[in-house]
Parts: sequence; C-alpha cells; structure tokens
Amino acid sequence: MPGSITATVDATLARVHLVVTWTGGATSVTVTRLTSSTPTTPVRNGEPGLLTAGSWQEYDYEAPLDIPVYYQATDGSATAVSPIVTVPSDGLYWLRSPGRPALNITVEPLEDHASAMTRELTQGVFRILGREDPVVVSGRRYAPTSVLKFVTRTDDDRRKMRAILDDGQTLLYQTPGADAAGDDSGYVAVAAYDMTRVGYMTPERSVTLTVQYVGRPAGPAASGVGGTWADVLAAYSTWTGVTAAKATWQDLLDRIPPGSPPGGP
Repeated sequence: MPGSITATVDATLARVHLVVTWTGGATSVTVTRLTSSTPTTPVRNGEPGLLTAGSWQEYDYEAPLDIPVYYQATDGSATAVSPIVTVPSDGLYWLRSPGRPALNITVEPLEDHASAMTRELTQGVFRILGREDPVVVSGRRYAPTSVLKFVTRTDDDRRKMRAILDDGQTLLYQTPGADAAGDDSGYVAVAAYDMTRVGYMTPERSVTLTVQYVGRPAGPAASGVGGTWADVLAAYSTWTGVTAAKATWQDLLDRIPPGSPPGGP
C-alpha cells in the first residue's frame, strides 16, 4: 500500500480532519467522500490535493451530519480508504460557506422554516386547430426554491448572520439527521433576505431567506475557521505566547476558532 488516509471528527466545529500520507513519488492525490446513499463527492481542496513531503491535510466542512461517511485518496494507480466516521449534529443546524469556512455559523430555525418547496419547469402548450386538447411539451423539473426562516438571539448572532449572507456566495444548509425536515439540507443560493425585529428594545431578529437549491459549487476553500488577526489577539497577549502554543502557521490558521478566550485553543 503506497499510502494511507485518516479521518478524525472535530465535533465542536462539525468537521472532519483528513490526513493523507503517501509514498512512491506521487505529487498529488484526489480525495473524495463517500456514503452508502450518495454519489462520490470530491473533498474541497482535495481535487487534487497537492502533496508536500508526501503529506496532505485538510478539513472537510461539508460532510453530512449524523450520517456515516468514509474517504478515499488515489493517485490514479493506487487507492487508500479511511475508516468510517460520523459527524454528530448534537441537534444543531448549520449554515456554511464552502469557500470561506471562517463564516460558518449555527442557526436556529423558526417553526415554519422551509415549510414549502416549489419545483418549477419550462413548459410549452401548443393548441392545434380542430383539436380540443392541446399538446404539452415539458422540460425537466428544476431544483426547488424555498423560504428558510431563522431567529438570531444576540447582536453577535445577527452580525455573524449578516457576514455570511452579505458575502454573496452559495451556502450549505445542514439539518440534523433526526429532523423530520432533514431533506431541507443542501446547497442554496440566497436571493433577497429580510431581517425583522422580534420585539421593541430586544436584540432578537427573525431572518427570512429566499433560496434556490443548487448543485455543489466548485472552487477551493480558504483554510481554517479562525485565522484572522483579531482571533489571534483575542486568544494571546504576546507573540511569544503564540509561538509557544503553535508549531506551524497551519496550526495557527486551523486551531483558533473565532471568539476564542484568552489562552484558548
């Protein structure tokens, strides 16, 4: 076996840490995610994953919640397979930015969120002289549109919600596997959104998103969920403290979540 791939779940951020170790002179591998019920899905930044000194590592932020998954790495001639892992939802709902995981947030859906799914199609109706019923020609039905509704409880929640929505990118909405609305999970393009006060002199807001379900967006992801200097300053008072805790720049990018307490991870 020329290499191996390990998959370790980070339950706090609902992600999977992938590490590929390879021998034999390959310069890159293709890393994919598999489940028992969905097609093979490329892992972001792993198509291809460039090997450095025979190693590649990345976080998969798009693994489904509460569903067993496993990963494959291949250089075109040999393949390594990871153990099966499951990312627990812990009952949480996520709104994720595939290209900028630093913007990922947990969300609280309102009771009537995604209560209706509309699936349109292009249809031509042709009325023939001397014939009572028309001839109808239909195309394939499009992916659904819907309305997602959430509530933000604090000013900080509201700012984070605005940040991920105002970025304007395709998002991934994920629901717990046990939720009866689990089929609502998917990639969504957000059109207009409304943010409405719930009450006078309170920070709560109801947030209504008009969404179009779409396919998985292409492109790489920026590393890390933290990785801003504000996060570093919030966690460490001196650069000596940073270098004592973090051996590499990758550790600094990946292991300082936004809002870490002083001396945090």
